[in-house]
Amino acid sequence: MKKARQWSKREVETLRRLYGECLVADLARLLNRSCVAIFKKANKLGLRAYRGFRRGTEVVALREKGLTGKEAAEKLGLKPQTVYTYTYFHIHPDQYEKLKQTLRHKRSPTQNHKSTPT
Repeated sequence: MKKARQWSKREVETLRRLYGECLVADLARLLNRSCVAIFKKANKLGLRAYRGFRRGTEVVALREKGLTGKEAAEKLGLKPQTVYTYTYFHIHPDQYEKLKQTLRHKRSPTQNHKSTPT
C-alpha cells in the first residue's frame, strides 16, 4: 500500500484559504491530491464548507431518523456514496460509531441477514 504524501505548509494554507470557496474537485486538481485526501485533511483541520456542512447536517439528521443511506440519497437527490461521505466526514467519529450501532439495532432481524435462495 502506498504511503500518504505529507502536506506542506503551503498546501495547508491553500486548503484553509480556498476550502468552501471552490469545488473540492478543483482543489484536488490544484493540490494534486484526491478528493478524499482533501476531505480528510479539511476535517482534521476543522474546516467546514457551508454548503457541504448544511447538506451533511441534513444527511446525518435523516440517518438518525433511521433512513438507510440509499433512502437518504433518494430523498436528497444524492448518490449513496455521497451520503456515506457526508455521514463519515461531517460528524465526530464517536457519533459516527454511535450512529452505526443505532442503525444496526433499528433494522429488523430479516434485514440483518441476507436470505439465501433455496
